[in-house]
Amino acid sequence: MMTLSDLWKHFRFLTDIETLTEEQKAALHSFLAQEHQKRPCPVSG
Repeated sequence: MMTLSDLWKHFRFLTDIETLTEEQKAALHSFLAQEHQKRPCPVSG
């Protein structure tokens, strides 16, 4: 599973992740990880 920081970069959010509370980070990590798994893998070439 990707870290919250990696997911944050993947989805290209502009807000500084350090401004979030620990509770917000935990909830977002769970949600973003699920969303990332639903996306198709990009095909190279």
